[in-house]
Amino acid sequence: MHTRPCRPGDFSAIATIGAKAFLDDNLYAWLCPKRKEYPEEWRRLFVRGTKQRYNAVGTYLFVAETDESDPEWNGQSQIAGYAAWERKGKSQSARRWRNNDSLLKKLERLLGQAEAAYTEAFRLDRCIDEKNVRAFRKLRDESFDKIPEYWNLLMLCVSPSFQRRGVGGRLLEWGFEKAVTEAVPLAVQSSPAGEGLYLGKGFKVISWVKITEDIVDPVMVWEPRDLESQSCQARRNRAEEEEACVTD
Repeated sequence: MHTRPCRPGDFSAIATIGAKAFLDDNLYAWLCPKRKEYPEEWRRLFVRGTKQRYNAVGTYLFVAETDESDPEWNGQSQIAGYAAWERKGKSQSARRWRNNDSLLKKLERLLGQAEAAYTEAFRLDRCIDEKNVRAFRKLRDESFDKIPEYWNLLMLCVSPSFQRRGVGGRLLEWGFEKAVTEAVPLAVQSSPAGEGLYLGKGFKVISWVKITEDIVDPVMVWEPRDLESQSCQARRNRAEEEEACVTD
C-alpha cells in the first residue's frame, strides 16, 4: 500500500468511503439526522466536501491506495482511505503552501459556491440539520485560536474494509514529515473514535470541544520533539530569514 496525492477521479471512491465510515458516527448523526433516510444525499455531501477541499487554497488531499504488495490485490488498485491537510499561519512557509491556486481551481470554487447556494435555496440536502451544521462550524473554527502556526488535519477517513490495518498511520506520515521540516505542530479536532489512533501516534489532548451533552471532541496536537525547546523558534526565524533572502 502506498499514499499519493488525490486526483479528481478519486472523488467518487472517497465519497463512498466517507458515507460508509461515518454512517454511525455520533457527530454525523447529530449533523445529518436523516442520513439513513436519504442515502444518496448523504453520499453527495462527501462528494461536495471533497471537491471543496481539493480546490481550496492551502489544502492538500492524499489517498492510501492498494498495490501488488497487499494480500487483497486483484489486479486493480483500491482506495483504502484519505486525508486532508491545511497549512495555517502567517509565516513565509504558510504563505508558500497557499501558492497552490490555479485558474481551474478558481472556476471550480465558483461552481461549488453556486451549487451550494442552489442546494441551500431549494433545501436539497434533506439529510442535514442546518442549525447544527452552523453551530459546529463555529466551534471548529475556534478550536485552534491559540496556535499561530500549524498543519490542520481537516479529515482522516479509512474504509471500513481496511480499518485496523495501519492505513490511518500511513496517511499521517505526510503531516509528520512536514511538521518536522517546518518545526510546527499538527492539530486535529478528533472524534472520540479516532482519539486512540492519535494518542498512539504521540498526539496530546490540549482541550475539549463540547458540541452537545453527549458529544465532546478532543482537540489534539502533535509536536516535533525539537519544538519543545526554546531554540526551535529561533531556528524557525532563521529559516524564514534565509528563505526571504533567497526570494529576494
